[in-house]
Amino acid sequence: MLPLTYILTLAVAYFGIVGGLILGKIAEEELKEGRKYFLLLQNILVTLALTFMLTFNKLNIILSSFIGIVVFLCLIYFRKRYEKYVPKITYVLFGFIFYFSSKMQELFIIESIVIFLYGLPTGSLDFKKKIVKILLGYSPFVMIGLVLYLVGL
Repeated sequence: MLPLTYILTLAVAYFGIVGGLILGKIAEEELKEGRKYFLLLQNILVTLALTFMLTFNKLNIILSSFIGIVVFLCLIYFRKRYEKYVPKITYVLFGFIFYFSSKMQELFIIESIVIFLYGLPTGSLDFKKKIVKILLGYSPFVMIGLVLYLVGL
């Protein structure tokens, strides 16, 4: 994959957070009611990212789906205790998923879209924090994606 394509796709996937921040500013009054749906959407998108990654890497679809369901249930369980940390840890994992998916074009497109979509509810839920703090908090995704790509060259 061309470096420019990889880097621009990484940036676009990361800027889903910015889109979420904008959505949060626009629809601030709806966020209280929609919070549980944003959290559910985050869990679903993480599950999809993992399931797609496993399926595209020749793991049985039934086993991939089962692993995805187990991860989904774990996310629901742990989110209650570690709500502040789950999105940050998820973005670290997304950095690895992004790089490894870049080896297969179809998977790379799907994972990039899922990461972008994950950024929308994530940014919306964090919109009251300072923008720089939010972007720096999720920057390990970009750093991991870039370092792995540069080392992998």
